[in-house]
Amino acid sequence: MISSRHVVLLLVALLGLEVVLFSPSSSMFFCGDSLFYLSRRLESQEDLIRIFTHDDDMRSYRPLTYVLFSYVWYPLFGLDPLGYHRVALLFHLLNTLLVFLLLKELLPVEGALAGSALFGLHSVNFFLTYDMTFLSDFSYLPLALLSLRAQLKSQAIPAGVFLALALLFKESAVVVPFLMVLCLLVQKRDLPWNQALRQSLSQTVPHLLLLGPYFMVQLLLRGGQLSPQDPQHPFHISLQLARLLSKYKFFLWALNLPEQWLRVKLVVWLIPWLMVPLLIAGGSRLLRDRDRRISAGLLWFLVALAPLLLLREVPLQHHLYLPMVGLALATGTLVRGPWSLQQQARGGVLLATFVLATALHVIRYMELSWVTQGSRVAKDSLRYVQERHPSLPKGATLHVLPSGEQNIAWYFDNGKLFSIFYRDPTLRMTFADRGEWLPVESWRDPRILVFRFANSRLYDVTPEWRDRESIKLLTLFERAQVDFDRTEVYPDYERFLTPTGRPAFSYLVARGDSLRDTLVTLAGATVKFPVEIPARAFLEVGVSLILSVGDGVVGQVLFHDSGSEHLLSEFRLDAGDPSAHRWRDFRLDLAPFAGRSGHLMFRCRSGPARHTQGDWLSWSLLRIRTY
Repeated sequence: MISSRHVVLLLVALLGLEVVLFSPSSSMFFCGDSLFYLSRRLESQEDLIRIFTHDDDMRSYRPLTYVLFSYVWYPLFGLDPLGYHRVALLFHLLNTLLVFLLLKELLPVEGALAGSALFGLHSVNFFLTYDMTFLSDFSYLPLALLSLRAQLKSQAIPAGVFLALALLFKESAVVVPFLMVLCLLVQKRDLPWNQALRQSLSQTVPHLLLLGPYFMVQLLLRGGQLSPQDPQHPFHISLQLARLLSKYKFFLWALNLPEQWLRVKLVVWLIPWLMVPLLIAGGSRLLRDRDRRISAGLLWFLVALAPLLLLREVPLQHHLYLPMVGLALATGTLVRGPWSLQQQARGGVLLATFVLATALHVIRYMELSWVTQGSRVAKDSLRYVQERHPSLPKGATLHVLPSGEQNIAWYFDNGKLFSIFYRDPTLRMTFADRGEWLPVESWRDPRILVFRFANSRLYDVTPEWRDRESIKLLTLFERAQVDFDRTEVYPDYERFLTPTGRPAFSYLVARGDSLRDTLVTLAGATVKFPVEIPARAFLEVGVSLILSVGDGVVGQVLFHDSGSEHLLSEFRLDAGDPSAHRWRDFRLDLAPFAGRSGHLMFRCRSGPARHTQGDWLSWSLLRIRTY
């Protein structure tokens, strides 16, 4: 038997390890889901009444989540994401301790320690400790655990109170009475199954009956339908086999394995191999040992996961927070003391393996997960807009042009990100991808700013969008003539390795904080635009190399009329020169050709060594203006 002092030391070490593993996310900004709470905080008595008498705009009923955020966390931390990261981590540490206390009612102390270590150090906790994104999850779990522990101690009234509060934080708490039955079955494991089940159900009846009024209230709030009828809604009940099979990821995540082995970096490939000793050891014991606690733990996992298996919502790691307590129970059953030195060494190796697997997951999640991606997009876009527009006029509209991405509005919580941080409730954000188009004459309205979404951030293109006076050659590209000099060496002059298969094509190119529509030409290509030169005209041109290989390119701008070519500019960009990969903008005087019709020509040639690989030249601006 481990002494109380050693138990405390081991728990402190466990909590310290959790802090080390899950602190990296504390540097991240808000993501779309955490912005959700910022934009929906309660600010009046009417808001408070509404949140208890109606479901929210996601068809959820979690009134205490909004109350806790609006009247506790937001007054403490405001718009500082670090405070919310710390709260989420502290709640996870609390939940780890509560899992230990619950397991200690059902297992020897050694098993309770092992089970709480599995729960506390698992990689899914990266998401739960991220920030207030999963506020309802880490807030309702302590109430659920307290309810279960109170029931094991025959404290029915506290158990019911904790259950009722948990239901007001998240609907998933409806499984808690069924988990009570499993816990009581474990507590009565000396009794035969049928007798233990009968007694457990009789003790849980009051809590099961509590679910009746809860579901009645839900039906009233939702107009008689528990599930949204919209088949695209994440909470829509879907019984399709394909949708059910897509939830296989839950089981891989539960084993601390990556769900897509072929798409992850080589270092993450190590995880399955590192986990093999743990899985073999645990699996063999599960097959040999018919302990009721193992069966109850596995049933716990399935019962807690069951509601999510019926929903259309895609599987997400944070849904495993409560189910993992069941696996902690099953795992803790396999650990029995006192431990010999050999068992301690083996346990230490398995723990180290598990922790390393989690650490590798955290590294990958910090780089690739949807929460960190959302945070980076929101932070970079907000920083960029605030730098270019420190203040905005009242009633301003930020309009995002078509991007080809379906869900960019989520990054900005439908634009609430900007109204929150500019502290202007009149500020709007519209998205062309959702069919929200601007009026025809809106280019005259100084309150409208236009952006493009590319490279996972916003770029301001308002000046180009407002420009109605210049002649924009890029809009004439479909009418332009493309010639190619076959003295340049390419393997196939009929099909080039470009997005269009042609030696010249249009492409969006970003350089620093500037995003431009461009014309990209390969070495050997000449693009001719038919034009009539107005009086007092000049040509604006920006150039940049696309790739960093090859020996650079030579670019020429010419005017062609009456069979003659007039060189307006010639330049060379060296692939090894960093400045060649930034925009070089210049003006070319067209006054000598005023009133003449002809072609403006943009020619690209390979560098002095005649190596064409990587000789891609980007031409931007390409507009004729007048003095």
